Amino acid sequence: MDNYNCVIKVKADASLHQALLAEIAEHTWERSAFTLKKEKQLVIIEITAADATALRATFNSITKLLAVHEKIQKVE
Repeated sequence: MDNYNCVIKVKADASLHQALLAEIAEHTWERSAFTLKKEKQLVIIEITAADATALRATFNSITKLLAVHEKIQKVE
C-alpha cells in the first residue's frame, strides 16, 4: 500500500495531535493509512496510499480536520 507517500508538517500543540489520534482510532481505510509523530512543536503526518485517489481522499480528510482545529484555536 505504499505506492504514494505524503508528509505534512504542522506547527501545533498537543491538542492537534490528540484530535488526529482520535481520527486514526475511528477510521480504517483499505487503500490508505496515516501515521502521526509529535516532535517538539511539530505534528508530523505521513500518509501512505495504494493509489492517487486514496491519497487525495485521505489528504482531504486530514486537511479538513486541520481547518476545523485552526478555527477552534481562533475561537478560544
